[in-house]
Amino acid sequence: MTCREVRQRLSAFADGELSVDRAEAAAAHIKSCVICGHDWAEMRRLHTQLTAVQAPQLSPNFTARVMARLRADTRPAPAKRRLATTFAYALIIAAALAIGFLLEFPLRPPAASPKEFDLVSLWTESRTLNLLSLQDRTLALIPGGDADEE
Repeated sequence: MTCREVRQRLSAFADGELSVDRAEAAAAHIKSCVICGHDWAEMRRLHTQLTAVQAPQLSPNFTARVMARLRADTRPAPAKRRLATTFAYALIIAAALAIGFLLEFPLRPPAASPKEFDLVSLWTESRTLNLLSLQDRTLALIPGGDADEE
């Protein structure tokens, strides 16, 4: 048996869970290998210390108190918490997408281009003042418009 195999099976060896053949192979390796022998001695020492520790005495109504607290626990079940968390994440993502969309495509109409603004203001001014020269200039600015067509 190799050091790696012994280390993987050391706890089972200590608990007597290995087959007779494997237990003999592990014991032979532990006797011949200084490192695995040290690990075995350390495990036996810890086992001895742990078995010497006395378990604390529980009060007679300990189980009843624990069960009462479990029944009184008002936290939602894990599935409900998971659903609520998923829903919260979905809302956050939807809000982020909405904000991104609004930043990219604002709801207000785009500002008029300078040429459109000039056409509107010239046409309005010419209608108000009834000046034909301004109307002619306005028609000249419109693509396909010709002041001499009339």
